[in-house]
Amino acid sequence: MKIDRISVARKFNLGNYETLDVGVEAILGERENPLEAWKVLENMAELYLQSRTAKPSEKPVAEEKPTPPQEQAPEFDPQELLGHKWKGKRTGEGSYAEGSLGWGWDFRDKFSKDAIAVLEKGPLQVGEHEFTLGEVLVSVKKKKA
Repeated sequence: MKIDRISVARKFNLGNYETLDVGVEAILGERENPLEAWKVLENMAELYLQSRTAKPSEKPVAEEKPTPPQEQAPEFDPQELLGHKWKGKRTGEGSYAEGSLGWGWDFRDKFSKDAIAVLEKGPLQVGEHEFTLGEVLVSVKKKKA
């Protein structure tokens, strides 16, 4: 399961039979922890209530917390891997036979920096194929069902 959005909704009792509904939603970055982001949203809802119900002289000043820079996901097109002409075994003439998505490999310098950045995070599964990055090679193999 991939969580890409979170939301928090709160109903606050204002007294005199009045309530206030506060809701906030966030779209998560690729490496953002949903539980930590959820806590931030809860604090935002609580802070909003405090600012809404406090007297003008008591209104809290939101603390400006430094947020760590979000790592941007590289612009990566899986077609670069799926459409690549993979190498197979070495032929007698010193070149390499054509490989396939069932089993193949190529040197890592034959791929874009973005593709390598994605593969550095670990094996990548695209459809029924798994792509892995080694010290020198990028490999592909068809996953067994």
